[in-house]
Amino acid sequence: MHSNGSILVVTVEAADELVISVVDNGIGMPDDVARSGLRHLEHRVVGLGGSLTVTTEPVGGTRLTWRVPLR
Repeated sequence: MHSNGSILVVTVEAADELVISVVDNGIGMPDDVARSGLRHLEHRVVGLGGSLTVTTEPVGGTRLTWRVPLR
């Protein structure tokens, strides 16, 4: 794992939208990291009317949230 994390939690929720969250306890997302894979994920979800967010957790680690409306 690039993040130096030891824990990875994946959550999937489905109601009016599908929400997939991936959270690790690593070092967070450095500003200078290549984001080509993330851009690809974002392009796909925006095409479906959804969104992608990547944030650094307050206690360290990264949270990726992918959400798309269910029709």
